[in-house]
Amino acid sequence: MTAYATKTQLKDYQTFGTDTNGKPNNNIGVLAFGKNQDGKPQEWYILGNDNRIASDNASIFAVTPVIDRQTFTNTTEENRTLQDSWGEYDSSKKQETVSRNHYGASDIRAKLQSIAKDKNRFSVAEQNLMNATTIETSGYIGGNTTEYKYKTTDKLYAPHYTKGKTIEIGTWSTRSLLLTTYLKDSTKQEGSSWVWTRVANPGYENDQRVYAVDGYGNVSTTFSINDSAKAFTYPASNLNLTDVLFASSAEAATSDTAVSGEIAQGKAMTLRLNGGGKDIGTVTCNAEVGQINAKKGNTAGNVALVVQGNDGTKDWYYSKQISGTDNVIVNASDIAAESNTPSDIDLANCKIWLEVTEDSVAYAVEATATTDVVKTNISSVEITDIDTPVSNTALDTSAVCATQGVSTTAPAVTWTPNDINAGYNTIYTASVTLAASANYEFTDSVIVTINGNNANVTKNEDGTLTVIYTFPATAKDKLTSITVPGTVTVANGTAYKDMNLPTQVNIVTEGNTVDKADVTWDTACLLYTSP
Repeated sequence: MTAYATKTQLKDYQTFGTDTNGKPNNNIGVLAFGKNQDGKPQEWYILGNDNRIASDNASIFAVTPVIDRQTFTNTTEENRTLQDSWGEYDSSKKQETVSRNHYGASDIRAKLQSIAKDKNRFSVAEQNLMNATTIETSGYIGGNTTEYKYKTTDKLYAPHYTKGKTIEIGTWSTRSLLLTTYLKDSTKQEGSSWVWTRVANPGYENDQRVYAVDGYGNVSTTFSINDSAKAFTYPASNLNLTDVLFASSAEAATSDTAVSGEIAQGKAMTLRLNGGGKDIGTVTCNAEVGQINAKKGNTAGNVALVVQGNDGTKDWYYSKQISGTDNVIVNASDIAAESNTPSDIDLANCKIWLEVTEDSVAYAVEATATTDVVKTNISSVEITDIDTPVSNTALDTSAVCATQGVSTTAPAVTWTPNDINAGYNTIYTASVTLAASANYEFTDSVIVTINGNNANVTKNEDGTLTVIYTFPATAKDKLTSITVPGTVTVANGTAYKDMNLPTQVNIVTEGNTVDKADVTWDTACLLYTSP
């Protein structure tokens, strides 16, 4: 529940302390929502459903300050005339004036109201997810301890303090939080670690004091409302979960390159809302064969496939963008081949979805189970590393194929003629058989190259390919010497045809392929007259 949580789990979150059986509960979930003062994701503790808010919801409390050190209220007016925006009162107890430490009139409340409307902090879509929470606060009048109650309704509000080492948030303070747990990050802030509450300290120095707390469990009654050098503001809020499917710490790919990684413990989750009306696309999973089949819809946004799992000791994720109009097949083996993912993945135990982000909010469609097997088409194949036949040299017997989806990565090469060593002046044809990996298949018009040259392809009935390529003829054997024929003695005037000249001579070649050669005699002669 700290790396992935359904809507029901978000609603049922228990705060740190003890569960309903009195046992310790250390399962603290963190949600990333909105931006902090530095433009980075603002993190919040998840505190579960507030049953006084009508919709499915979850209260949240800031992990880090939303406002740095600021005055609670910068005013010298002791009894200010009540304004309607400062709170709602029982008509019989309505006050004409309020003291300076009145939360409804405070600067930090006004600042929180401004931040809740700031599009640099919360996008319009995020603002629409924030429920306005009605809270009750005690007020005092005239520097005495006469107490009255009033209500304010805001999307961001300061926590309440009563007694002990806890603060409370929610309508009617429905969640009690241990200071040492939920303000532990306040001890890491620069300077003082004190945090404003909204509770006035009655009758103290003309109503100038407000309770402040810190992550060590301390409570101070001496903080002046005009003091800006000490206290931070850690507000609470409430999120409408009606359209939320789940929350996850997994990251979605933002480029064509697949991403994967281990999810660090305590990494904040992000809400994923129901994207059924966004035409994100479709995704199915056949866990038995370990195959995911995804297809992008007509949305203009970038769609990412996300797979999240746990290997028994750590949470991990895998993601890649889905583009184009074709089905995209991702096998469990593809995910296992990435870094920081288990070597053996059972998709039945994974969370799988497509998502798109619009206005800083993620929308998702979850994978549906299927028994169908969709095969990825292989339309082109490259075969390399077949040595060109060289005369009087051994013929190459293996090749290399690195095309994705081809299981025959080192195919055997057979030759016609079936020689061991290449002959001279001989034309050789290489033949290679290829098989596709599981969940892949060759198209009927697949193109195959051997050493970059187009080859002839035959697709066999069993789905394999027979690929042949004819290499140029090898070089002819080289003549190295000719044995001079023996002397022929004939009588003067003998006709050439009667001389019995030899028709062959003995020769020597580089490859010793022949030892004789035919002879053609030049019988032309010149008439010679002596002087």
